Amino acid sequence: MPVSLRPRLRAAVLVAAVAFLAGCGSAQAPTAPTATPSPSAVPDYAAALQPQLEQLVRGMSVTGAVVLVRTPDRGDWTTTIGTGTYRGNDPVQVADHIRVGSNTKTWTGTVILQLVGEGRLRLTDPVATYRPDVPNGANITIEQLLDMRSGLYNYTESLELNQALDTDPGRVWTPEELVQLGLSRPPYFPPGTDYHYSNTNTVLLGLIAEKVTGHPLREEFRTRIVEPLGLTGTEFPDTTSTAIADPHPQGYTYGTNVETIDSLVLPPEVQAAAKAAPSRRWT
Repeated sequence: MPVSLRPRLRAAVLVAAVAFLAGCGSAQAPTAPTATPSPSAVPDYAAALQPQLEQLVRGMSVTGAVVLVRTPDRGDWTTTIGTGTYRGNDPVQVADHIRVGSNTKTWTGTVILQLVGEGRLRLTDPVATYRPDVPNGANITIEQLLDMRSGLYNYTESLELNQALDTDPGRVWTPEELVQLGLSRPPYFPPGTDYHYSNTNTVLLGLIAEKVTGHPLREEFRTRIVEPLGLTGTEFPDTTSTAIADPHPQGYTYGTNVETIDSLVLPPEVQAAAKAAPSRRWT
């Protein structure tokens, strides 16, 4: 189930995009080629992009990053920056594993749209058809869950969750626990009248997919996405596990989750203290 907690990690990361760096949060990353391109194969844009990426990594206080660039006509390029641990000696590797984090939103949306294509549900279906406990669920559609226009409260903004993450960051949250956090607070607005990013939507979609298929969402990810695409280094762990396969970089945080409930940006004084004398803790 896509348990998507807010992306506050400043971590060693694996990236598969042009000039994109991010920390991620709950399965293994696709295994990528481990060979470094020969100098003759380095594309023309690499020389200018490398220092920009290094500056970005320093500015984000990220210990390390792997960047994979894929282009239609200017060549592909892979580079590594930094190490897998804070002040460590081992450089990050292309084959390192990372947590999937909010990529589960894409996976969940894909499964839902496949089910729509198979005629097993419709985008216009009311959420109440599958979850009668959702407030105003008769007026919220599957499509509104997908495009973040349901109005449902985002569980990751709750004080209860963020306090728990600070005191017990290794706790395993069940999808139902997260949904109930989201449903326990009033909606932001009537369905379809506004937009608000809410992870509650995605967890609900995962539960709906399980109800329609009769299978755990993990299995649907495997049979519909992972195996057909040949992602041999990728898996979605059991929802009772926080395990991540080796090798993998270590994740660290600055400050607390509570400090960033209302903003993904830490208070200026916390940022200043982190840059002056980094004080990280394991996640």
